[in-house]
Amino acid sequence: MAKHTTGVGRVLEHLLEVTSLLSEGMEDDASGRGLTVARAGVVWVLHKEGPQRQRDLAEALRVSPCNITGLVDGLEATGFVVREPHPHDRRATVVRLTELGTAVADALTAEKDDFARFLFEGVSSVDLTSLVGILQRVLDRLRSSAYIRARERALERWAERRAEIEESLVTAKPRISQMSSR
Repeated sequence: MAKHTTGVGRVLEHLLEVTSLLSEGMEDDASGRGLTVARAGVVWVLHKEGPQRQRDLAEALRVSPCNITGLVDGLEATGFVVREPHPHDRRATVVRLTELGTAVADALTAEKDDFARFLFEGVSSVDLTSLVGILQRVLDRLRSSAYIRARERALERWAERRAEIEESLVTAKPRISQMSSR
């Protein structure tokens, strides 16, 4: 029998579906421009913040230095960015958008605004203000240490539950073997 979710569980289900649909759309749109979502993130940061050291890009995108190197390598190979010597630090390089990278970032910016208008067409300014407030509270919770602790506790509970399941499988195996040998 299926359980019917109500209240906050239903809200979470809707948020998860929205996230999934937006993610699929982002992947398709990035691919249509010769990018991945991760590479588009690099282009977006460079467009908003200007030329950056790879270390700064890695921090901004919350990825490892090794990961950012691969992303920048791919973007450089496809003509979206170039690496240049840092003007004040001989050991560092700066990543900047090329003309192609700037053009795709400009297009993404314009399309983001068009998409927002499409998505929220007919929604009142009062409802939009309310939604922004609710989403800000949700984001604050997701960025809190309490969220990290809640995830850790959930994984601990799962580890305990999995151990119980594995234990029951081990004890059930001899009984199944005995029954099948009859």
